[in-house]
Parts: sequence; structure tokens; C-alpha cells
Amino acid sequence: MDTPVMTPEDLREKYSFTFPASRDEYYASLIESATAACQRYLERDLKVSSFTDYHDGGSSVVVLDHTPVTAISRVTVAGISLPPESYRVDGDAGVVILYQDVPQGRDVVIVEYAAGWEEIPGDVLWCVALTVQYMSKLMQSNQAGVVSRVTEGGTENLEQNLPPLAVQKHLAAYRRSRAR
Repeated sequence: MDTPVMTPEDLREKYSFTFPASRDEYYASLIESATAACQRYLERDLKVSSFTDYHDGGSSVVVLDHTPVTAISRVTVAGISLPPESYRVDGDAGVVILYQDVPQGRDVVIVEYAAGWEEIPGDVLWCVALTVQYMSKLMQSNQAGVVSRVTEGGTENLEQNLPPLAVQKHLAAYRRSRAR
């Protein structure tokens, strides 16, 4: 990951975490892991990144793999680079509509683009912070990687979801639905 979405100092100042500066490296590692977990769940990068998608021909509608699309660098059809007036982009949906017929074939359409949030929504950052908190509690209680434990009443299953289910429920509004 390039630049973290937050710092240990952000955890202390914005989210009221209390830990000494000597633990900053540990929390920076948790931030990186929590961010990766949230990105996996969301099926998207949080920050703007560059992508190249390859699509088979036969359709003038191209659904890109990452959203929101912030910029299109190049659209190529059958090896020919198209000018911007040859297509329309719905950045939020991640859809490119080509104003021409697209020949059949494998990887006929190539789209180079940037996608992600210029400014990550505050509630998504809050979800990353909650995931950091959850991971920290698992580590402190020696339950990281433990999926069940035996008690007097029987076997108890422990939540090991990353991000935790409560965070997943909140992030669901940002998760892309894929109806292809």
C-alpha cells in the first residue's frame, strides 16, 4: 500500500484511541491490515489508483472493474485508440458506452483509467478505525486466529470476520453490486 489512509496520530486525535507513541509502528501495521480488509470487502481501492481493464468485444457497453472512475486515460478498440468524443463514461457506475460497433474477439477493448475516492468518506475511515480496534482487541486477548473455544456449556464460535460484521453492515452501502 502506498500512503496509509490514516496514521496512528489520527487514531488518537480523531477516534480517541489511547496508546503511547512507542506503539505507533504496531498501530500503523494494524491500519494497513484493516485498510486491506475493508478494501477486500468493498471490492475497491479506497484511494485513487490506476487500472487497465481488458474486455471481450461484441458489446458497446463496458463495465469497468473499479469505481468511482475519476479519469479515463485511454480507450482502445481493436488496437485503435479512441478520442474522448467516441465514448461516454458514467464514473459512479464505472460504465463506458462506446459510440461505435465493437468487433467480436478476446480483449478487443482496453480501458486505461483511474478510479477511487479523491477524498475517502469519513464513515469509511471510521470503519477502518473500528476494524483496527477490533484487530487490536483480538491480538490483546490472544484470540487472533481462534475460531472457537470450549466452555462448560459447549463449543462457542468466535467472530473472526475482517472487517467485523458490524463494519461490513455499514460498508455495504458502498459495496459495488455486480450484475454482469
